[in-house]
Amino acid sequence: MVLTSTVLPGATGGQLLPVLEAASGKKCGQDFGLCYNPEFIALGSVIRDMLNPDLVLIGESDARAGAMLEQIHRVLCDNTPHFAHLNFVNAELSKLAVSTFSGTTTERLRPPGTSVSATFPRSPETVMELPS
Repeated sequence: MVLTSTVLPGATGGQLLPVLEAASGKKCGQDFGLCYNPEFIALGSVIRDMLNPDLVLIGESDARAGAMLEQIHRVLCDNTPHFAHLNFVNAELSKLAVSTFSGTTTERLRPPGTSVSATFPRSPETVMELPS
């Protein structure tokens, strides 16, 4: 099962997961997998952004569920994006942080028609690093 909507930190594992297990009578990680997979898309370029993401963020209940979702993206994407596999809360926080940063900074700084990665050529792992 995959949740793609932007949610507050703690929502996937703390609210959705218990409801799914109770309703299905099944155990997450054993009987089914759950992933949080928000999209990074801009209005006016939804299809292009979905097919050519810079980053695919996967919050996963277990490695098997995350690997299955990554494989789906590898087939659907026209490019070869970076895949970040995280736990639910870190993925939820990362989505909010990237969206906030992108919405307040990159739209004003990057030239029209360029990607965030072309303007800020840093790997996704280093974007969240704090200066020493």
